[in-house]
Amino acid sequence: MIHPPIEKLVPHTPPMRLLDQVVDRSESSITCSLVIRSDSTFVRQGRVRSAVALEYMAQCVAAFAGYAQYHAGKPPKIGYLVSIREAVFDTDYLYVGDELLVRADHCWGSDQAATFRCEVHRAGSAVARATLSVIQRSTGHE
Repeated sequence: MIHPPIEKLVPHTPPMRLLDQVVDRSESSITCSLVIRSDSTFVRQGRVRSAVALEYMAQCVAAFAGYAQYHAGKPPKIGYLVSIREAVFDTDYLYVGDELLVRADHCWGSDQAATFRCEVHRAGSAVARATLSVIQRSTGHE
């Protein structure tokens, strides 16, 4: 399946758009990919603190929400991360050149408020996990 370009799904612009593309999507989940590049905003001395994986997860959730907007012919809405639960990091750092898969599974909620279980994988193993709760701001023009 061909997916829309990530810039059509996530409201961030470079250098804060960190994901490269959607690789899989279903009604209840999405998987995105990225390669950590040396010019990434968060790279210091060839590495990124693993806490940045939370931003990868949040942008993956944004891509999930943006998918519906895209297919409705609308731009992505602005979303807000309101809570992070059960965050686990199995490494201190991620490195330039790492190829990551970021998955977000919709647990409950609507397009206004929802919770997602998220994971970041490197070389087939989970390196970060968290449950994110998010809200979307209504523009009042819908």
